[in-house]
Amino acid sequence: MKHNIFFLQGNKGEAVTVIVTKDPNSKVTGEEIIQYCAKKIASYKKPKYVEFVSELPRNETGKILKRVLREKYCQRMEQKI
Repeated sequence: MKHNIFFLQGNKGEAVTVIVTKDPNSKVTGEEIIQYCAKKIASYKKPKYVEFVSELPRNETGKILKRVLREKYCQRMEQKI
């Protein structure tokens, strides 16, 4: 089972969002990811939101397009708050 996880935090003080690509057969939940992170990293780095996607946006060389993720998910985070 392979997961790609990308941590995204907008400006200072914004909630951390984790964007996860997961195997379609995987049964992992957002709550499980948050609980796992709470055990492994500092509380201020713990994600508040988990989003599952089929794939992360990448450029021609395979690098993750962080700008695209920030534009999409930072706006969504602002709406949830």
